Amino acid sequence: GSGSAKGDAVAVAAGVPAAEVSLFLDVFSINQHVPPWREDPPMSHGQVLKPAIVECGRTVLVLQPWEKPTSFTRVWCLFEIMTTLNEGATLDVALSAGERDRFVETLTENFDDIMANISAIDARKATATVEKDRDDIFALIENADTGGSGFDGLNDAVMGAMRGWLVDAARGALVGVERAHGAESEEVAALLNAMGMLYDEQGRYEEALEA
Repeated sequence: GSGSAKGDAVAVAAGVPAAEVSLFLDVFSINQHVPPWREDPPMSHGQVLKPAIVECGRTVLVLQPWEKPTSFTRVWCLFEIMTTLNEGATLDVALSAGERDRFVETLTENFDDIMANISAIDARKATATVEKDRDDIFALIENADTGGSGFDGLNDAVMGAMRGWLVDAARGALVGVERAHGAESEEVAALLNAMGMLYDEQGRYEEALEA
């Protein structure tokens, strides 16, 4: 099921056996019917999620589907990413086994669409089930006193994290593609070409030429 897939993806990102992974899942840990920020007296969103993120020390962002993840359209996910980056915690990106299986093919065949999807990330368009939650989190994103970096700052941080992850993931996949198809294969050439374009997108021109 999806829970098992997420657990496996988290284990891969953390570099530990799945049996040793402990998770904080907000949907289970926070009352979804009367959350703390709607209690009397209320707690702020930051008071509820920030301590958990700091204590865990890392947030694992599971991309589904990886090339256009739903999480980037949800304001809660973006708020947790912002908090992770602001607090100096580790932001890992992970894929389920099924998403990993199609990573290389999707990257090499739909490169332009993937880059367009990343460039289109915009926290201003994110949604939430409860409209007031969306408004409150938008205010936090825009408020520097509460650690907000503004919409442009958050968008740039998320896009940068995605571009950096893509390079690392492609480099990690290269060994498997070479093993499966041979170092001189068309599959390897296509992946190296995609890696070169990724480096070029980030201004890493020497690495682009090497790829």
